[in-house]
Amino acid sequence: MIKFKDFSFYYPDCVTPSLDKINVRIGEGEFLVITGPSGGGKSTFLRAINGLIPNFYGGKISGEVLVQGKNASETPTNEMSELVGMVFQDPENQLISNQVEREIAFGMENLCFSNELMKKRIEE
Repeated sequence: MIKFKDFSFYYPDCVTPSLDKINVRIGEGEFLVITGPSGGGKSTFLRAINGLIPNFYGGKISGEVLVQGKNASETPTNEMSELVGMVFQDPENQLISNQVEREIAFGMENLCFSNELMKKRIEE
């Protein structure tokens, strides 16, 4: 489950929040479509879920984002990466391989997963 509790985010040196008092609950198995104009906060919303905000972008937050009970902004990024994935606007710039199995294995290799566990997860 993902839960935004009265979450606001200001990028550094901005007086207007990119996200303002967001309250959303996304249950397990639910899908959420996020649409809007460029600069509307879609990527910011996703970066809050995976903990990149404020850890890599700076800025000021209030409220909280919980992912499976973990506070996204307080949980180490490597732990959040086990719970949350994100495909950016230009996915070809973030892919390592053109084969799905190799792409999935790449991240697990970097986290030192055993070959046995990688094979199991790829098959899933």
